[in-house]
Amino acid sequence: FLNRVDDIVVFAPNENSARSWNLEIANVLDKPQRLQIQRGKSRLLTIEDFRDYATSMIADRPINNTERDLLEIIRKYSGGNPYRTIYLSELTPNDLAAFTPAAIEQILNEYLAPKQPDFVRLRWFLRRLAQVGHPAAVDLLLENFERLVPAIAEIGYYFIAVGEKGSSTDWKGTGEKLLKALRHTIVASSEYFQISILSLFGREPRLNHLSQLIGQYATAPPNVRREIMIAAARGGAADWLRELKESIAAMDPWSRRAYVWATNVLPQEERRFFLRSLAKQHWLDSILSKWAQG
Repeated sequence: FLNRVDDIVVFAPNENSARSWNLEIANVLDKPQRLQIQRGKSRLLTIEDFRDYATSMIADRPINNTERDLLEIIRKYSGGNPYRTIYLSELTPNDLAAFTPAAIEQILNEYLAPKQPDFVRLRWFLRRLAQVGHPAAVDLLLENFERLVPAIAEIGYYFIAVGEKGSSTDWKGTGEKLLKALRHTIVASSEYFQISILSLFGREPRLNHLSQLIGQYATAPPNVRREIMIAAARGGAADWLRELKESIAAMDPWSRRAYVWATNVLPQEERRFFLRSLAKQHWLDSILSKWAQG
């Protein structure tokens, strides 16, 4: 059973099991999440048909000549491997010059023009763009963020790739736009979207907006709080993390683990004394505490 919208693939031993499990998934999605499986976008496939479908999804199907040209450049340096990292220093000046905001804008506009955009293909293009990590698309993606919410995970991958390539991107401005995106109605209603954005602050220290993030901590749900703690640790906010010691008893298990990881920014003797006195509720807690103590 293949659900294309939510990227859920269920492998079943036979057709009857597949149909039964489909109903169970629909029931789970409907009751707590109020979500529905769209029959027109869900299919039962044989092994052979699924293999053909999966193969077709990783094949390049450029939406216009501009995307085709960029994909050809990426393919030239990746050897056809859609997961290989390409360094900007590898590109010739002519190939590097092809990655412009105007080119990316043209591609995005064509993908977003239909009433129901093909986000499957758009997400694939963003992943290919992340292979190179050229910063040309940063501002465009943020400016069109509301229209691109279904591709938020791929946008995150791309931003991380740009950061890892040492780009001269205006990270302060980018961080401000990401914080604005957090306040968007759709994002604010979804912990998944919030976590996707906040995880960028934890992985890219140059997105240094700790005061704003810390200000959201008190009213944030546990999953979001964990990302804020991780971002605070990456940003070296030792004083604020030190203040959280008193509230660790009230944290859920995974928040406690995120905090234990974050204590790595505290002076070694301080964190060792604190972590040795901390009760271990699970074997994972013991391993993490031992690592954090150094």
